Amino acid sequence: MRLTYLQDHKSELYASLLMEGKLFTHLLDTEDTANDWLDRMMPDMAKVAGATEELKAHDQMAWVGLMKNCKV
Repeated sequence: MRLTYLQDHKSELYASLLMEGKLFTHLLDTEDTANDWLDRMMPDMAKVAGATEELKAHDQMAWVGLMKNCKV
């Protein structure tokens, strides 16, 4: 997504990163940051959605569905 954004909306930054050989590193850093945010947010989102350990023990499919909805 970040690559497409850079190409479509920040063409000068995209060209600069590409020419300097830093594009791949930039994309990896962006992905790592996004994954870190998701890891921090997931417990709160799961709690709000009702994906508790009790639900996980009694109805795993419902728990999986709630957790999947949190990631989407």
